[in-house]
Amino acid sequence: ACAVHASKPCTLSKISSSWRDLAAATFAAATKGRSANIQPGVKTYFLQDRVGYILAVENDREQDFGIQVDSQDSVGFISSREGGMCGCIDLVPGRSRKVVMVLACQQGASRMSLSFAMDGLPPEAAAWAVQTEDLHIVMPLTPLAKSTSDPAPDAQLLAATLPEREARELHARGHQPPILYKAPAAEGAAEEDDDAAALAEAMKLSMGQDEGAPMETDDGDDEDLAAAIALSMGNQEPASAPAAAPAVSSTAPASNAASSGQSSLQQQVQELVAEYTKQGMSSNEAALKALEVVKARASGSAGGGAASTPAP
Repeated sequence: ACAVHASKPCTLSKISSSWRDLAAATFAAATKGRSANIQPGVKTYFLQDRVGYILAVENDREQDFGIQVDSQDSVGFISSREGGMCGCIDLVPGRSRKVVMVLACQQGASRMSLSFAMDGLPPEAAAWAVQTEDLHIVMPLTPLAKSTSDPAPDAQLLAATLPEREARELHARGHQPPILYKAPAAEGAAEEDDDAAALAEAMKLSMGQDEGAPMETDDGDDEDLAAAIALSMGNQEPASAPAAAPAVSSTAPASNAASSGQSSLQQQVQELVAEYTKQGMSSNEAALKALEVVKARASGSAGGGAASTPAP
């Protein structure tokens, strides 16, 4: 698998690799570590971490250079040399560079210990070393290899037309179902809806319309109560809505008494609503509570009258 993270558009192409490419990449990694001039024209690069090291030699002179590396006392490591031996004697020809040894953790090792030692040898002492076609291949020391500046970008790639980018939703990139977001309702609106529903239910009960079943009423008091609640919901002051004058009938004194009772109930509701509103209640809550109090008073008055009536 291959993953590329880039801040700018880039193009990937699959190419064939070789031991030379792998050796050049390993040598470039070694240059990121420590370097030392052990002899005139001879430089070593040593990159080390907890899991091993890379040793590379650059010979910028005409004579060959011999080197001996010893890591035989290492425990739990294996090298890139033939047979995984942790030591070698190698020869670096003039005007060339070479990866001498790579040491890495051995798979399944439970204990690891790293040791390292090296020394330069006369060319004739390492003349018997066989040049191999693997990670330790000899690479020529060219001006490009000694350059420390970044190479210029390929003009052909810069002039190429970029493919059209495919637009996809974020959830589709990870093959996840879309997230449906639902904006929450405002708290104030939800409370108002609840209060309105409760008030409507209370009005139904007061009008004898619970569950759609009409109830018989003794008089028109319930209608006046509903009207009083509607007035209180409109934030009207009790004084601004005077009670309607009862119809005067000289021939019907009972009608005068009924009108007087209706006006009294309406006035009680308005007074209670005004009092509860001053206490900090909302208009809906005040109307509901006033309705309950007036209904309780009316029920208590009716029960008291029935109890005081003597038996025939």
